[in-house]
Amino acid sequence: MTSRRRRIGLYIAAALISLVATEIGLRLFAPDLGWLMRLFEKTDDPRPYVLKPNAKVEYGGLGSRLGRTILWQINDQGLRDDRTIGPHSNRFRVITYGDSQAFGWSVTLDETFQRRMEAIDGRVEVLNLGIPGYNIADSNEHLARTLKAFDPDLAIFLSTNNDFDESLEIGTIWARARILMWIRLIDQMLFKKAERKALRRSPERIQFFADQVDRMIHFCEHHGVPLIIGFLRSKNHQDLLDHLRPDSWLATHPDGVGSDGFKLELVSLDASIRNIPDVDKHLSAPAYEVVAKLFCRQISASEQGDRCVPTGWIARRQMESSAFRVGSFPRGN
Repeated sequence: MTSRRRRIGLYIAAALISLVATEIGLRLFAPDLGWLMRLFEKTDDPRPYVLKPNAKVEYGGLGSRLGRTILWQINDQGLRDDRTIGPHSNRFRVITYGDSQAFGWSVTLDETFQRRMEAIDGRVEVLNLGIPGYNIADSNEHLARTLKAFDPDLAIFLSTNNDFDESLEIGTIWARARILMWIRLIDQMLFKKAERKALRRSPERIQFFADQVDRMIHFCEHHGVPLIIGFLRSKNHQDLLDHLRPDSWLATHPDGVGSDGFKLELVSLDASIRNIPDVDKHLSAPAYEVVAKLFCRQISASEQGDRCVPTGWIARRQMESSAFRVGSFPRGN
């Protein structure tokens, strides 16, 4: 019995030594996954997590190395930005939602499509409310809690394959040791990859996506905010059209215009960016430049994509400016 206990003790000791050695090796040589907990924080509402205000995370790649270190900077309002967003100014304000592709996972802040839109046209202000890992239901919850506060003129939702997935959970237990975080990552990336792909293509999940799009449209219409949905995968665009319920907004408004003047536009981005190489399985800076021009073209109806505000908005601003000048300076006697 003593000999058996000794062997069991040796096995346990060897296992513990192996775990400690693996933990030390991961800390010395493997990428630090602790940025997950530095970037996100849990909420007490239906959103699984949000970006942690004032977080700053240096990131160099995970699936593949970026070849440089980029900064994910979160402002005090929980947006990827280096400034606090104030009240609506005289610029045309666009608010954007989505997952890591909308967030700009593999690029610097100035390379995101939001900043590229602002570089194209200084009259537009584009806010980045993308959150890595979100599915469309999570984005809907986020939109419901933030859209009104920022008072946008237009909303953009960037749709990806993540929109069909189950919501992710951020648990603090995984942050206690590198080995636990890597076990979870490997499980998600390798062992559950086939399961995740099958789920995305299931009729139930495609219907879930279509119903969530309908929810998003109704919310934006209720608040009088026009909506553009950009699809990074053409098949997701087609899936939506193939799974509309007869009473859904799109089915009853096939022209994309509501009775109150609300406007919805669906934009397929796939063909324009599919030949541009990804970086760390995400859009690269050149791809974001193309996406920015496509969105600007859609908003402004400009073939060149060299402006990002609607013609009607420009005319209205000019009229307001003219009225202000006339009313501000009294005529002489």
